[in-house]
Amino acid sequence: MKTRIYLVTENSVDSTAYHLVRAKSQAQAMNHVVTPRFTVEPASVDQVASLLTDGLKVEDATAPEDVAQLELIESADSDDQA
Repeated sequence: MKTRIYLVTENSVDSTAYHLVRAKSQAQAMNHVVTPRFTVEPASVDQVASLLTDGLKVEDATAPEDVAQLELIESADSDDQA
């Protein structure tokens, strides 16, 4: 599989950071930038209760706009592989 250089843009409240990443897909480029900063694990019942009590909202990754975005990314990745 061929690689290409992707521009990964990190948007924060205070600033914007750019990363040029050579990768085989957008997902691989994003993973390269995000992995050092974030971890993902199933939330325990106690964690959910505590964080909801603190005012944190549950984000729905299956919302239609996210699905449409994912489809665009997958389409772009399949175009890259052709």
